[in-house]
Amino acid sequence: MKLLYRLYELENHIYHYNRRTKACINWFVGNLCASPIGQGIYSLIKPRMLSFPKRVQVETTSYCNAKCEMCPQPIMPRRNRHMDQEVYEKIIKELAKNRDKLNTLSFHFLNEPLMDPRLFERIKLAKDSGIRQTQLNTNAQLLNEEKAIKLIESGIDTVTFSLGGLEPETQDQRRVGTSLSSVEKNIDNFIALINSPAFLTRKPKVIIYTIKSSSEDKAWKPVVKKYKNQVNAIVVINQNNWGGRSKNIEKEQNLTEYRVPCPSIFTTMNINVDGKVNLCCVDWEDREIMGDLREQSVSEIWNGKMETYRRMHLQNRSEKIPMCKECTIYR
Repeated sequence: MKLLYRLYELENHIYHYNRRTKACINWFVGNLCASPIGQGIYSLIKPRMLSFPKRVQVETTSYCNAKCEMCPQPIMPRRNRHMDQEVYEKIIKELAKNRDKLNTLSFHFLNEPLMDPRLFERIKLAKDSGIRQTQLNTNAQLLNEEKAIKLIESGIDTVTFSLGGLEPETQDQRRVGTSLSSVEKNIDNFIALINSPAFLTRKPKVIIYTIKSSSEDKAWKPVVKKYKNQVNAIVVINQNNWGGRSKNIEKEQNLTEYRVPCPSIFTTMNINVDGKVNLCCVDWEDREIMGDLREQSVSEIWNGKMETYRRMHLQNRSEKIPMCKECTIYR
């Protein structure tokens, strides 16, 4: 599975470079998965390797302090609220029982995690329950020193910072509601804090995450230049079209007519603030709800409706799923 996922990462890496190569990879992988050989391999590895999600993303709050130009969060239909603690504890209890199958619990979906007043105690509960890896994405605007210390002390394992660029007009335009001066200061202070003697034994990994909106977009380069020797990783990804709900970016990303099965639905479960499970991390409209964790278990949903959708991807029938039909990820 790791090898297959690395192939997907390679395929994603060449989005902007060679459409013909990308089309060949998509055609080969798609047809292999749909073949009797591919179906047989999946049937063999599913019970042992894919019977439970490897990654769970939980939206403990649906609030966000930013209105990023590429993000539909400000207009998503579900109301702003914090997740009920009873629902959260139910989720953690099941994840803890399956911690040997789970790789990562992420406190992020379509939200700013630091707006959850119970975030730090929720992370601590997850760690105290035996969940090995916890992670969150933040725009860093709210990450003052007090919150930074509480975040580290909660036991968080990885912190990912979303950064639009290192020019004020770029950051302020792309991530409306944040300011470069505050964001950069908070990121730099967090890095300094985890490298201080006080936290050397409890040092989370740091990742910088930025978006490449087109082949002409160079705003990511100064980010890489500044932080490449300060953080564990820098991830530059192509802007997606949110399941066909944003602007057409086909020309910019060299998309092909061939698709591959999306690896996300084979590895990741996305839980929104209401305790419902969305098919995908770009399902901001709640178009494809897989189940409700207030009434069902993670395992029931993962091996129920989600399995039906996975089979559709494996059989080259993902176009039958409306939000997958126009999606630009892995195409």
